[in-house]
Amino acid sequence: MTGMFGRGKVVDAEERQQQLQERQSALLARLEEIESSKKGGGGRFFLGLLFGGALAGAAVYLSDNERRQSVMGAASSLTGGGGGDESAERDQAVTGRVESALFSDGKTPKDQININTVDGVVYVRGTIGTKEQIDEIERRVKGIEGVDAVINLLRLPTPAQ
Repeated sequence: MTGMFGRGKVVDAEERQQQLQERQSALLARLEEIESSKKGGGGRFFLGLLFGGALAGAAVYLSDNERRQSVMGAASSLTGGGGGDESAERDQAVTGRVESALFSDGKTPKDQININTVDGVVYVRGTIGTKEQIDEIERRVKGIEGVDAVINLLRLPTPAQ
């Protein structure tokens, strides 16, 4: 199960994609009924609806980070960028080095941080107890071999009301 977050809840991206595809199929079937019942016109509407459904399905599919990375790697190799697999392998290696460096000492809470790398840029997300810890994590990540840049999305816990 691949989860994505939306407004405080976890959504199964694959289930959501299946639902959208089913809705799209139902709409297409309904449109075909309408088209067959009346002659002429409506072609642009049908084409626009088809395109919109495909675009919505693609948006949901690409909302999952792993899928987005694999699609971007494939697109890079198709456009002559080459090295899509090499880039993905490099990013995985960098992510592994970052995780090893941060979590090996036991001070950094592994269950509260998410790390991923895209084209040498390390994204660090999660909730950490103090501003000092956030700054320390960013400093440590910047010093790791293969890290071109760090996008620090760490935040402090929200105070209880």
